Amino acid sequence: LGIVANIRGDTESAIAHYQSCVPLAEASGMETHLARTFHNLGIAYAVRKDWSDAGDYYERAMKLAQKHSIAETLSAVHLSRSHMYFELGDLDMAAVACGRALSIYSSSHHRLGEAEAYRVLGSVFAKRSEEITAVEMFKRSLEMAREAPAPLESAETYHAMGLAYEALGKPSDAVAALENAVEHFGQVQAENDLARARADLDRIGSS
Repeated sequence: LGIVANIRGDTESAIAHYQSCVPLAEASGMETHLARTFHNLGIAYAVRKDWSDAGDYYERAMKLAQKHSIAETLSAVHLSRSHMYFELGDLDMAAVACGRALSIYSSSHHRLGEAEAYRVLGSVFAKRSEEITAVEMFKRSLEMAREAPAPLESAETYHAMGLAYEALGKPSDAVAALENAVEHFGQVQAENDLARARADLDRIGSS
């Protein structure tokens, strides 16, 4: 229920559902489940830009994931922390956290995880104005997404590429990437993401 609420954009309900899980998991000794719940809480607070609580829950999730060697949760937490550091402008820590996630995903052949990690690295390198490396990371992300296949992952990468090209001062490339994002978001009926991509496309296309 928490995940469904989060997908619908109802962050408050998502947090309430996740919080309801915590005492039940603690009372039952379900620490593996608790690690996932803490991670989900971190994501929900990150959506609200509440970085203090997000960071706290990511840390709790990571400790449990390390304790029980839960590779899937550990890699997901590293990647979520990478997103958080990127939003906070700490590009060095974003790259480090993303690299840790990528290492786990690569060793387990988790293609969608790899695709997202490469996408974040692309955004990091774009922020550093390292265009060639940024484009290479985005291309790898798209390759992994196509292997899955995962049109939503492809859409998110195209969207990130569009914003990266905008930051690099290449509006025509930004528009082309965002047009691809709109097409792929439309394929999977991701309405909220589609609206954001269209808004960015309209903004850049009219500038």
